[in-house]
Amino acid sequence: MKKRYFIIVFLLLFTITGFAQIKNSININYGKFGFINSILNSALNEYPAISGNGIGLKIKKYGEDGIKSTFYSVYSLRIFEYRAGGFWRASADDYRIQGFLKMKQVAFTYSAILNLIPSFKVTPYIGIGIGVGVAVLNAEAYYRDKWKEHNDLYNYQTLIPIVKLPVGLSFRFNDEIEVELEGGFENGFYISWGISYNF
Repeated sequence: MKKRYFIIVFLLLFTITGFAQIKNSININYGKFGFINSILNSALNEYPAISGNGIGLKIKKYGEDGIKSTFYSVYSLRIFEYRAGGFWRASADDYRIQGFLKMKQVAFTYSAILNLIPSFKVTPYIGIGIGVGVAVLNAEAYYRDKWKEHNDLYNYQTLIPIVKLPVGLSFRFNDEIEVELEGGFENGFYISWGISYNF
């Protein structure tokens, strides 16, 4: 797992140094993650709340106009964790399972962003992105099947594809400092806030 972290960080640093001639920005952010109940309702009859939080580092690459560019690219490294604990049931006829779930994910994504009004001090933006992540799932389940008690443990690690759809607002105090409020989808719904330094 640690080797994959180093690979992702290396790729991110390579990207920064490889395009040094373009105007850049470094962003540190914090976010909350979760799932919309209407989506989970289509797959599960009963489930606890699934939520989490995470931190991220973004490198934004602008054109010659800097933060006033209409289009720009974002390379993002995000580490976050989902947790859930309670009762689960896939359908009304299934056994009721008491379980705990924890999933850690390290995600590296590339996004293309459109600034809707790039010359304003407060500008909305939208984007679309793709990426890859390393997910580690740990789960524990207790249930009774025909009077027999079960205690199952699951530990699973895999690479997963990522689809990202960011929507946000950028507040520009000057040409160097920027504050972002962003929401959207990144293999789960999220809202995050962060601060950028442009150089």
